[in-house]
Amino acid sequence: MKAILAGMGAAGTSWYRRLREKGIETAVVERNEALREAVLAQGSVFYTDVKEAIEKEQPDFLLNVTSPHAHGPVNHLAFDYRLPVLSEKPISFDYAESAGMTERAVREGIPFMIAENYRRMPDPRRVKRLIDDGAIGRLSSMDAVFNRYHHVHRHYRVSLLDDIAVHHFDMMRYFAGVEGIRLYAERYCPLNAWGEAEDHNAAALVELEGGIRATYSGTITSHAQPTPWHGNWRIDGTEGSIELTEKSVALVRRGVRTPVEDDGTAERADILEEFLTALREGTEPDTSAADYMHTQALVQAAKESAREQRAVSVDRPHYGDTAAAWKRKEGSA
Repeated sequence: MKAILAGMGAAGTSWYRRLREKGIETAVVERNEALREAVLAQGSVFYTDVKEAIEKEQPDFLLNVTSPHAHGPVNHLAFDYRLPVLSEKPISFDYAESAGMTERAVREGIPFMIAENYRRMPDPRRVKRLIDDGAIGRLSSMDAVFNRYHHVHRHYRVSLLDDIAVHHFDMMRYFAGVEGIRLYAERYCPLNAWGEAEDHNAAALVELEGGIRATYSGTITSHAQPTPWHGNWRIDGTEGSIELTEKSVALVRRGVRTPVEDDGTAERADILEEFLTALREGTEPDTSAADYMHTQALVQAAKESAREQRAVSVDRPHYGDTAAAWKRKEGSA
């Protein structure tokens, strides 16, 4: 197989290594000419223009790890050539643009997947297994807390909701196995924040299908002991609770807390391999863009709720037969 890797920053370097480890011939597109020699030295072709790379290389798919503001143009260009796309999140920071991009991919039958990685981490996968096995009975509520000091410089303004909380909202959907219905949120800039944008702290109360409720508190301005990137979680059910704290999992039943040992069977899932398998087998992956729009819908609802200072309904994206876009075409990989 042959791939176009669009973007060669910090994330791109990791993706490049994974592509090469799988024996996938890779052409790199990057505007930073300073990276040219490093790419050429590893035996790959280097371009500064995505369109030129696609036309000359005739790849089987495109991996988009460009800056978020470039996701839309690069993805649409790939769609113009009917190329399957695996893209870093977000689809776009603009919800309407994300919806339009996803609708196009489904309408034109082009496989489009988002590389959401938090639900694929080992500890969340262990928690999900406990829930699905009925260890706490019927899931009732979830509480998630995230705190870190995350003052970083990007080519865009870093936002708790867009950059980090989106992962936690996706975990809510992953754990519950249902979608959000209503949401109330507040965003604010604490006294110890940098700048004045309301992008640093957020709190939310989420109602999901089946009567499940979730609370969320997140900050990127805390000097306290940081939580893991996936946050600390308490998940309550009708027969017990699960605690995911500091990368350890515990089951609490009838007042007895029992650590759940890592048996090694819930290893980190390989996003790239899932994407390649979906292409080979013609099956829709669990973070296809059509599915991931439900996660972005939660983020969009949080923004609307905070702006309007009221609870709002969560959008329910629907794109028809989304699985059809992943059905294997004649001559496909």
